[in-house]
Amino acid sequence: MSSHIATLRIIGSIFLGFLVAGCSPTAFIERYLPPEKNRITPYEIVPQSLAWASVPGQLTVMQRVVGSDIEQVISLPNGTSVSGDNQLIMLASDYGGARLRFGALRTRLGGFPTPFSGLEAEDMTTETDSLGPFSYAVANFGDINCVLAIRKVGGTQRLIPLKQDMIDAVLRNCINGPASEALMPIRDTSFGLTPSATASGIQLLSPLSAPIPD
Repeated sequence: MSSHIATLRIIGSIFLGFLVAGCSPTAFIERYLPPEKNRITPYEIVPQSLAWASVPGQLTVMQRVVGSDIEQVISLPNGTSVSGDNQLIMLASDYGGARLRFGALRTRLGGFPTPFSGLEAEDMTTETDSLGPFSYAVANFGDINCVLAIRKVGGTQRLIPLKQDMIDAVLRNCINGPASEALMPIRDTSFGLTPSATASGIQLLSPLSAPIPD
């Protein structure tokens, strides 16, 4: 038992060292996890019926495996002059607890997209809907509003893939319109109205599960 605990401590120290050094969890997966956990597959386009959220106007749904996680990206139209892709990125995992860790999520994505590369947790506003809390920041360019929003959603069946517990969702959306409209893809109206969610129910998260800076 003592040798097992010592091994866990060594692994934990290595992982902490890579985070402090700025290495991504993907790099850690590639170097240190056993082969069955060391999978990074290319993105594949999947049918929109398999999307974990239902977003009006969504273009494509792509999915890949990263270690023991499953990542899905819903592409959204960008009719503005602001460069970059409008996307709803969702990472389904079987670990991490109910709290969304801001720093770990930013590291996992390799940084937040333009115009939010310098965003910090304290810059975000938190609201609550029927699925629990979500946090967001707004960048305004005249009539254009860009939002960066994050939330954690729990559930069962098709909303969250088999053997996964939670989804960390990140939305970058720039539109010619109000910020409230730009936030629609990450609100409960997108996560809560998928056929599977209506049929299977959703695990609601406490308002205390809002993102922490870590």
